Amino acid sequence: MDLLEDTTISLNHWYYYTKYKILTKYLKLVPAHNRLIDIGAGSAIFSRLFLQNTSFVAADAVDINYDKDKKNENVSIDKRLSFYTNMDRYNCDLILLMDLLEHIENDKSFLKDVVNKSEKGTVYFITVPAFNFLFSAHDIYLKHFRRYSRKALKSVVEEAGLEPIKIFYSFYLLFPIVALIRIVKKCFTFFNLAPKSEMKDHSKMVNFILSKIHKIEHYISNPFFGLTCVCIARKR
Repeated sequence: MDLLEDTTISLNHWYYYTKYKILTKYLKLVPAHNRLIDIGAGSAIFSRLFLQNTSFVAADAVDINYDKDKKNENVSIDKRLSFYTNMDRYNCDLILLMDLLEHIENDKSFLKDVVNKSEKGTVYFITVPAFNFLFSAHDIYLKHFRRYSRKALKSVVEEAGLEPIKIFYSFYLLFPIVALIRIVKKCFTFFNLAPKSEMKDHSKMVNFILSKIHKIEHYISNPFFGLTCVCIARKR
């Protein structure tokens, strides 16, 4: 989760848990489940989700915005979450880049540098917001430079030295509603709002309903449209 978001949002928030569950079906592509590195981790919500719900035993959350005195955490008796502002090497089984590349002005050179610091065979889980025509006040608030299509993300990933295994869209059930709202706001300037985040916590009932509705996305990926573009890749 971006540090600009509400960092008090629960690990069970339907949006983050759905995104996590979408990725877990590809864990079989990761040879070992010992250590993961979460780059641009923010509040480290995905590091915690993977540590709590999978066999990974260690996670390193990396974010340049961390306080250098940020303390490590014992997520459970035998699982540890560590925090870093930077790392020289990325020696791990899995690298998470969760909604990070859109924050980087030169995304290609950034990803290439990350890949160069990782080992051959390292698996990458990458998510980015989809489609530039959906760019909105939410993106401005979060300081995004762009959104991505499958083709655009594939180009960035390949140029960085990764082999794409699967690229698809997620949160496609919400896509028609969100797309309509954002198009209307762009067409009628009197609907324009100041930059702000659209992410918020919900009541337990709303969160439960939205989680159940999006459960289909755990199993069926969409190659055509969605609010998020997902790439599973491996270093050649």
